[in-house]
Amino acid sequence: MQRVTMTICTFHWIVTAVVAPLLLAIHWLGSKIRVPIKRSSFQVMMDSSSEIHRPDSLPLPERPCQPPYISTHPSHCDTTLSKKERVQYLITHLTNKEKISLLGHDSPSINRPGMYLPAYKWWNEGLHGMAWTDCCPPYEWENVTVFPQVIGLGMTFNRTLWSEVGGVIGTEAMHKVHSTTKSNGPHPGLTYFTPNINIFRDVRWGRGQETPGEDPYLTSHYAAVIVMSL
Repeated sequence: MQRVTMTICTFHWIVTAVVAPLLLAIHWLGSKIRVPIKRSSFQVMMDSSSEIHRPDSLPLPERPCQPPYISTHPSHCDTTLSKKERVQYLITHLTNKEKISLLGHDSPSINRPGMYLPAYKWWNEGLHGMAWTDCCPPYEWENVTVFPQVIGLGMTFNRTLWSEVGGVIGTEAMHKVHSTTKSNGPHPGLTYFTPNINIFRDVRWGRGQETPGEDPYLTSHYAAVIVMSL
C-alpha cells in the first residue's frame, strides 16, 4: 500500500513539474508562431462578398418591388407569374458571390442597379418566448414574454395553453418586425427555430428541457399547436 502511494505521488510530481510547464510552453509558442495558410478560392470569394452590402449605392424602398426598382426587373416583382418563375429569375440574375453571401443565417442586402433584395435574418429563437433577437441596436429586445421551458409546458397537457403561448410569441415577433422596419433597421425576419420536437429518450442528451418529453403522441400534438398558433 505504501509503495502504491509513493508511485501515485511520484506520478503527480512528474505531471506537475514536467508535463504542465511543457504544455504551457507549447501553448505560448503556438500563440506566437503564425503559419501562413493558403487560402482557397472559396474563402477568397467569401471575403470579397463583403463588397456586396452597399446600402448607400441606391435609395432603399420599403419594399423591394417599389419604384425605382419595379421598372428595372419586373419579372420577380410580377405577381401574375408563378413563384417558381419569380424565384428562377432571381437565381438566374444573382452572381455567384451574391449567392454565397445568402447561404448564412444573416443574409445581406443585395443592392445594385437592376437588383435589390433586403437584408434578412433567418436565425431567430422562439422556443418559449422570443430570443436571439440581435437584429436591433443595442442588440437586444426588451419587454418580451418569457414562458416556462417546453418540458414544463408539455406537462400541462393543455392544448389551449399551448395555443395562447404560440400566439403571444407570434404577436411579439410581428411587433418586432414592424418596429425595426419603421425605424429603417435591419429586417429581423419572421423565421423562428421552434419548436424542438426531438424525442427526449436519454437524460444525458442535456437539452431535454427544450422538448415536450419522450412521448411521440404528446410531442406531435404540441408541435402542431405551436406551429399553427405562431
